[in-house]
Amino acid sequence: MIWTDVPWLCLDTETTGVDTATAEVVELAVVTMIGGEVTDRRSMLVRPPCPIPAESSAVHGIGDADVACKPTLAEVADRFVARVAAAPIVVAYNAPFDLAILERTCPGFAGAMQGRVVLDPLVVVRLPDVGKFWGGKGRHKLANVCAKMKLPIPGNAHRAAADAIMAGLVLWRFRDRLPADAAEAAAFLAEARVQQDADFEAWRARQPVTPP
Repeated sequence: MIWTDVPWLCLDTETTGVDTATAEVVELAVVTMIGGEVTDRRSMLVRPPCPIPAESSAVHGIGDADVACKPTLAEVADRFVARVAAAPIVVAYNAPFDLAILERTCPGFAGAMQGRVVLDPLVVVRLPDVGKFWGGKGRHKLANVCAKMKLPIPGNAHRAAADAIMAGLVLWRFRDRLPADAAEAAAFLAEARVQQDADFEAWRARQPVTPP
């Protein structure tokens, strides 16, 4: 399967926090893209089983009042999972974050992901011949990458639908950096992520220890 020739399901979540072991989904978006163009865009707020911390609301702008009357993730899981199961390609920026939370909190999601090809634009951005050596704090954050590449930011950069679209746009821009075959592209990215993670740990080990 040539991954640039088939529809992509770009997904993103907004959550109650950044710890994948405890964070809950407060907004979910799925965006279909074909040939780098958006053909379908859907997003929904969902009511988490816990209050939304103020520091999380400060990032995405979603508060307890916004989700008070919304369905829970379990109540919308069937529709969402059906879309995932039908998608030949799943695209997510920093995919391990979203996928880990959804596998833990969304009924049926883990099963729907079986056999899906997952492509993570963040890994592409961090490649040595792309953006590994870009300078500046937050250089690999999604909105900053789009700004650098002069890609459109479709609405609020910290809401799920906008982030899902931006992830697809970034991947499309750098599509020539990956093998054409979907399975080969996924394997390439998996290997690259292992190296990137190792490089980060080596960098962190070299940092001076801050006195208590």
